[in-house]
Amino acid sequence: MNKQRRKQKEFLSAALGGPIPWTGKDMRTAHAKLPGLNETHFTAIAANLKSTLEELKISKDLIDQVLALVGTLHDDVLNLPKPAK
Repeated sequence: MNKQRRKQKEFLSAALGGPIPWTGKDMRTAHAKLPGLNETHFTAIAANLKSTLEELKISKDLIDQVLALVGTLHDDVLNLPKPAK
């Protein structure tokens, strides 16, 4: 779990403009070999993130921004087909 915590901290810092750069794999590659990963898992992680931010008394506007950013990763995390351009 320590490795997972470090990776999550690094990712969130980079994604939200913090000082810690992301050095890991892209989200599609990082999640490609997780069997059975689905919408329920993505929703649960987003809900846990939201609850944590609320417990930390983060403003609703900032929570909404964070969740919107996380939402942009949905298709990559779940390895869904990329939309046609």
